[in-house]
Amino acid sequence: MKRFFLSLTTFLALWIFSFVGFSVQAASGYTYTYPPHLNGDPNYTLAYGHMGVGTYVDTKAVKVLDQPNKGVVFAVRTVSGLVLDRNNDWVVPAKDTKEFIQVFIRVYDDPWNIAYLYDYSKSNYKAVDLSSPYGYMQSAIGGFSIGWHTMTGTYYPNLRHY
Repeated sequence: MKRFFLSLTTFLALWIFSFVGFSVQAASGYTYTYPPHLNGDPNYTLAYGHMGVGTYVDTKAVKVLDQPNKGVVFAVRTVSGLVLDRNNDWVVPAKDTKEFIQVFIRVYDDPWNIAYLYDYSKSNYKAVDLSSPYGYMQSAIGGFSIGWHTMTGTYYPNLRHY
């Protein structure tokens, strides 16, 4: 019984310490946010940020390429660049920017979470799971979501809203 009591008190002490520690860390300025717009331009909306690099969608360059009865094909111009420095301060203008085009197909008969993204290295489309929680997918999911909202004026169902 004594062993159980010691384990319980140790657990509670660690839990309280971690809660207080995280609260102090958040209150002391260790939290950070990515700039919502690239270089302050509202036409460039943040799609994803990781390790100081932000990926932004140029909302003025979202284009519908084709709209057959089965779905829609659209292109999204994105720009990635270093937007946070080592101190998590915003970098304006962004450094080392790279532009690329994401081309998506949304087939209306497919499940809500399936879209297709053009893979330039293989010259074909690959299925994208829009419900994927994995970081490597977030740039594509963000590009799709912002592109959809820009095209239609509505948020895509079941995706977070940017």
